Amino acid sequence: MENDMRTGIICMALLVSATANAEWSGNIGWTSDYYYRGIFQASSSASGGIDYSKNGFYAGTWAADVGDGLEIDGFFGFGSEIGGLGGLIVVLSIVTLDKLRLDDPVGAISVHGAVGMWGLLAVPIFNESAKLWIQLVGLLSIFFWVFITSFVVCLAIKAFVGIRVDEQQEYEGVDLSECGLEAYPEFTVVD
Repeated sequence: MENDMRTGIICMALLVSATANAEWSGNIGWTSDYYYRGIFQASSSASGGIDYSKNGFYAGTWAADVGDGLEIDGFFGFGSEIGGLGGLIVVLSIVTLDKLRLDDPVGAISVHGAVGMWGLLAVPIFNESAKLWIQLVGLLSIFFWVFITSFVVCLAIKAFVGIRVDEQQEYEGVDLSECGLEAYPEFTVVD
């Protein structure tokens, strides 16, 4: 009984600390969103940052989940440092993509691309036996594989099904034409 209790306490502590690291990065994502959007603590400001908190949570988990040989875990590793910076990087990436007018509605490029790059490049920072050039080769390999594969798949979809909706559906919004309702009615512009 005592051994089972000890095992349960250890498992609970590991889960809590791993969740705390991800929540830490989520909070960084949320609060840095306030700074970059110029939103201050007004009564409705919380609704603007929830999507960034979610992306910060994912970013921290994604960034801190690199390197099989690198000790990044709940207690002894650099999960909070890498994850916390991942939470900031995801917001900076989303803001940059918005300024460049690149469409990334759910922040997938920022979470998986920018923060994934950070996670790969963070390994040699926190582990002296890791080599930066090896991480860069891996990063370039991943980039070219994803780019070429996505390009071929998009060409195939365009050839057989089509990528764009018609002009009327585009004007009304795909959420309305495909699902029958607006995804974010509070942000809809009314003529």
